[in-house]
Amino acid sequence: SPDKLFIQESMILVLERILNRIFPQPRRGMAQLEMQSLGQPAHGALARDVQSLLATRFQESLTLPEIAAELYVSPYHLCRVFRRQVGTTINRHRNNLRLRVALEHVLGGETDLSCLALKLGFANHSHFTRAFRLLFHTTPSDLRDSRSLREMSKNITV
Repeated sequence: SPDKLFIQESMILVLERILNRIFPQPRRGMAQLEMQSLGQPAHGALARDVQSLLATRFQESLTLPEIAAELYVSPYHLCRVFRRQVGTTINRHRNNLRLRVALEHVLGGETDLSCLALKLGFANHSHFTRAFRLLFHTTPSDLRDSRSLREMSKNITV
Protein backbone atom coordinates (compact mmCIF):
# COMPACT_ATOMS: atom_id res chain seq x y z
CA SER A 1 0.00 0.00 0.00
CA PRO A 2 1.28 3.50 -0.73
CA ASP A 3 2.78 5.56 2.07
CA LYS A 4 0.02 7.84 3.38
CA LEU A 5 2.46 10.51 4.56
CA PHE A 6 4.02 10.71 1.08
CA ILE A 7 0.62 11.03 -0.60
CA GLN A 8 -0.62 13.64 1.88
CA GLU A 9 2.52 15.77 1.55
CA SER A 10 2.44 15.48 -2.24
CA MET A 11 -1.16 16.65 -2.36
CA ILE A 12 -0.39 19.65 -0.15
CA LEU A 13 2.59 20.55 -2.36
CA VAL A 14 0.41 20.37 -5.47
CA LEU A 15 -2.25 22.50 -3.78
CA GLU A 16 0.35 25.06 -2.70
CA ARG A 17 1.72 25.30 -6.26
CA ILE A 18 -1.76 25.74 -7.72
CA LEU A 19 -2.61 28.46 -5.21
CA ASN A 20 0.68 30.25 -5.91
CA ARG A 21 -0.13 30.29 -9.63
CA ILE A 22 -3.67 31.53 -9.08
CA PHE A 23 -2.71 34.05 -6.41
CA PRO A 24 0.90 35.07 -7.06
CA GLN A 25 2.64 36.68 -4.11
CA PRO A 26 3.64 40.32 -4.66
CA ARG A 27 7.29 41.24 -4.24
CA ARG A 28 8.01 42.16 -0.66
CA GLY A 29 9.94 45.16 0.51
CA MET A 30 12.63 45.01 3.17
CA ALA A 31 10.25 46.08 5.96
CA GLN A 32 7.81 43.29 5.09
CA LEU A 33 10.63 40.73 5.05
CA GLU A 34 11.82 41.92 8.46
CA MET A 35 8.28 41.60 9.86
CA GLN A 36 7.96 38.10 8.38
CA SER A 37 11.23 37.02 9.98
CA LEU A 38 9.78 37.70 13.45
CA GLY A 39 7.90 34.37 13.20
CA GLN A 40 10.99 32.41 12.20
CA PRO A 41 12.07 31.28 15.69
CA ALA A 42 8.67 29.62 16.11
CA HIS A 43 9.07 27.97 12.72
CA GLY A 44 12.51 26.68 13.68
CA ALA A 45 11.10 25.28 16.91
CA LEU A 46 8.28 23.57 15.02
CA ALA A 47 10.76 21.96 12.61
CA ARG A 48 12.88 20.75 15.54
CA ASP A 49 9.76 19.35 17.24
CA VAL A 50 8.94 17.35 14.09
CA GLN A 51 12.51 16.07 13.93
CA SER A 52 12.37 15.03 17.60
CA LEU A 53 9.03 13.29 17.12
CA LEU A 54 10.30 11.41 14.07
CA ALA A 55 13.57 10.49 15.77
CA THR A 56 11.67 8.51 18.37
CA ARG A 57 8.80 7.22 16.22
CA PHE A 58 10.32 6.78 12.73
CA GLN A 59 9.28 3.12 12.59
CA GLU A 60 5.61 4.02 12.82
CA SER A 61 3.55 4.83 9.75
CA LEU A 62 2.39 8.18 11.08
CA THR A 63 0.13 10.23 8.84
CA LEU A 64 0.43 13.95 8.31
CA PRO A 65 -2.75 14.73 10.31
CA GLU A 66 -1.43 12.61 13.21
CA ILE A 67 1.90 14.47 13.27
CA ALA A 68 0.16 17.84 12.95
CA ALA A 69 -2.30 17.01 15.76
CA GLU A 70 0.59 15.92 17.97
CA LEU A 71 2.17 19.39 17.48
CA TYR A 72 -1.09 21.41 17.50
CA VAL A 73 -0.75 22.84 13.97
CA SER A 74 -2.50 22.30 10.65
CA PRO A 75 -1.05 19.75 8.23
CA TYR A 76 -0.65 22.45 5.56
CA HIS A 77 1.29 24.76 7.90
CA LEU A 78 3.40 21.85 9.15
CA CYS A 79 4.45 20.77 5.63
CA ARG A 80 5.21 24.29 4.49
CA VAL A 81 7.24 25.25 7.55
CA PHE A 82 9.17 21.98 7.73
CA ARG A 83 10.10 22.09 4.04
CA ARG A 84 11.29 25.71 4.32
CA GLN A 85 13.22 25.19 7.56
CA VAL A 86 14.81 21.80 6.87
CA GLY A 87 14.96 21.79 3.07
CA THR A 88 13.21 18.45 2.61
CA THR A 89 9.82 16.88 3.18
CA ILE A 90 8.76 15.18 6.38
CA ASN A 91 8.45 11.87 4.54
CA ARG A 92 11.96 12.09 3.10
CA HIS A 93 13.37 13.04 6.51
CA ARG A 94 11.65 10.05 8.11
CA ASN A 95 12.92 7.72 5.38
CA ASN A 96 16.47 9.02 5.84
CA LEU A 97 16.23 8.25 9.55
CA ARG A 98 15.01 4.76 8.75
CA LEU A 99 17.77 4.22 6.22
CA ARG A 100 20.53 5.35 8.60
CA VAL A 101 19.34 2.79 11.12
CA ALA A 102 19.15 0.20 8.34
CA LEU A 103 22.74 0.98 7.36
CA GLU A 104 23.89 0.29 10.92
CA HIS A 105 22.03 -3.03 10.92
CA VAL A 106 23.38 -4.11 7.52
CA LEU A 107 26.94 -3.21 8.49
CA GLY A 108 26.37 -5.01 11.78
CA GLY A 109 25.67 -8.24 9.91
CA GLU A 110 21.86 -8.28 9.65
CA THR A 111 20.94 -11.14 7.32
CA ASP A 112 17.14 -11.00 7.05
CA LEU A 113 16.65 -7.83 5.03
CA SER A 114 12.91 -8.39 4.51
CA CYS A 115 12.36 -8.54 8.24
CA LEU A 116 14.55 -5.46 8.74
CA ALA A 117 12.56 -3.57 6.09
CA LEU A 118 9.25 -4.30 7.79
CA LYS A 119 10.64 -3.58 11.27
CA LEU A 120 11.81 -0.13 10.13
CA GLY A 121 8.44 0.75 8.59
CA PHE A 122 9.01 0.09 4.88
CA ALA A 123 6.14 -1.45 2.94
CA ASN A 124 8.23 -4.38 1.68
CA HIS A 125 11.74 -5.51 0.77
CA SER A 126 11.74 -3.89 -2.68
CA HIS A 127 10.59 -0.52 -1.30
CA PHE A 128 13.41 -0.73 1.24
CA THR A 129 16.02 -1.72 -1.36
CA ARG A 130 14.97 1.06 -3.76
CA ALA A 131 15.17 3.71 -1.03
CA PHE A 132 18.49 2.33 0.26
CA ARG A 133 20.00 2.42 -3.25
CA LEU A 134 18.84 6.00 -3.82
CA LEU A 135 20.52 7.22 -0.64
CA PHE A 136 23.65 5.04 -0.46
CA HIS A 137 24.14 4.14 -4.16
CA THR A 138 24.26 0.43 -3.39
CA THR A 139 21.75 -2.18 -2.33
CA PRO A 140 21.65 -3.51 1.23
CA SER A 141 22.48 -7.03 0.04
CA ASP A 142 25.47 -5.81 -2.01
CA LEU A 143 26.75 -3.87 0.98
CA ARG A 144 26.24 -6.85 3.27
CA ASP A 145 27.98 -9.18 0.79
CA SER A 146 30.94 -6.82 0.28
CA ARG A 147 31.28 -6.53 4.05
CA SER A 148 31.26 -10.33 4.32
CA LEU A 149 34.01 -10.56 1.69
CA ARG A 150 36.12 -8.01 3.57
CA GLU A 151 35.67 -9.97 6.81
CA MET A 152 36.61 -13.24 5.11
CA SER A 153 39.69 -11.69 3.48
CA LYS A 154 40.94 -10.51 6.90
CA ASN A 155 40.99 -14.13 8.10
CA ILE A 156 43.01 -15.39 5.15
CA THR A 157 46.73 -15.61 5.83
CA VAL A 158 49.27 -15.88 3.05
